[in-house]
Amino acid sequence: SNQTAITAPLVIILYEVLYLSKKERIVTKRPTLLFGALLLTAICFGYIFRALFSSNELLSIYSKNSFIASKSFLPLWMADLKAFGFYLYKIMVPIHLAPEYSFAFSEKIFQPWALCSAVVLLFLIYLAVTNRHKNPAVTFGIGWFFIFYLPISNIVPVAYMVADRYMYLALPGVSLVFAFLLQKYDSFRLNIAASVLILVSAFLCVVQNSYWKDEHTL
Repeated sequence: SNQTAITAPLVIILYEVLYLSKKERIVTKRPTLLFGALLLTAICFGYIFRALFSSNELLSIYSKNSFIASKSFLPLWMADLKAFGFYLYKIMVPIHLAPEYSFAFSEKIFQPWALCSAVVLLFLIYLAVTNRHKNPAVTFGIGWFFIFYLPISNIVPVAYMVADRYMYLALPGVSLVFAFLLQKYDSFRLNIAASVLILVSAFLCVVQNSYWKDEHTL
């Protein structure tokens, strides 16, 4: 585990809200107290790491991607949306992977890929909210993904824009949703297709691991 695990306690909160009755809950038994604790934690975090909100930190992210034309956060946030869509694409089509990726920044408001990613983001949030009672596993899986995606989302500039390793803790959430769908829509053909997909992904994983063998192969 590393710094991206900082949001892990939120998984406990999500689990209790979705799966436990009010009598069974521990962490969320007193929601007002919990909200106050989370708010205080956020304030303390913002104060201790206030340098992350500075223009120097923003320009550090921009310079890594050969963009030094602005001190505005808008290009960063638009790139964040594009990065979100890029991650989802790489999850679905895990080929041509790399340790890190560079991203093109722009001050334009209209950026089609960013807007498409925003639509997908809102749709996933909609799925999570609407399934919280009927299919809590879907909500839990999507919530898990977002909880561990938050630290590397670069809403506050703290990391590279995109790196495969940033998905390590977020991917179990995708797997939970995938497993739920296989169970809900159980059929012979679907199981065969899923089995083939898993075997192909396992092979690609072995190939990918060979690149990470040492610094020279990488």
